[in-house]
Amino acid sequence: MALWPFSKADVELGNVDNTSDAAKPVSTAQQTALDGKVSVGTPLAFPHALLGGGEEIYPRDSLTSATVSTPTQNLRLVYFTARKSFPTTQVRVIGGTAVAAATPTLIENGLFEIDGAGDGTRVAVTGNDTSLYSVANSTYTRLWLASHNIVIGQRYALSWLVVTSVTAPNHTGMVFVTSANAEVAISARLVGTIAGQTATPASFTAASVLSINMRPYGVILP
Repeated sequence: MALWPFSKADVELGNVDNTSDAAKPVSTAQQTALDGKVSVGTPLAFPHALLGGGEEIYPRDSLTSATVSTPTQNLRLVYFTARKSFPTTQVRVIGGTAVAAATPTLIENGLFEIDGAGDGTRVAVTGNDTSLYSVANSTYTRLWLASHNIVIGQRYALSWLVVTSVTAPNHTGMVFVTSANAEVAISARLVGTIAGQTATPASFTAASVLSINMRPYGVILP
């Protein structure tokens, strides 16, 4: 062997510059970490018996109240993180003990995508249906005006809006103790409300959302 110059082959480094990415080794620790990753489209695991079809915005075993209020012109928001990816075409909600008196002016549900700042952009909305909540404790399924693709891991908020000059209906869901109002508003926010709305807005800012302890229940459906 010549003393100088050396070649890569002389020192057994013949592949030092041309090893393909596919041929590069992965350490045991790296492979273990990769094996633990969730594939895109795989439902996220939760310690609850969540629905197999669609996306319930929080577990059904938390449904403890049929008197969750939605006062007129108050946009109720319930936030959730999608655990799977799928196209949604409809939403299911449940009325409570109080029905809508006479004929409301407007009843809508909306779906908002929430960004990192907590601001919301509407991605789906139902048509105005004033026949909802005419029967106590009833379940209602309504189509979005246009479908939307839910993305796993994305933060969303489902909204309720009732506009009426008489008695507003209430809903099935859960009620936090009043002392928890500040806690459930901490990022990532669980619930909130925006007053003075006559139609489901196209967007909202995080600063416009006020704390509340009422949490209606709904299911985002394919």
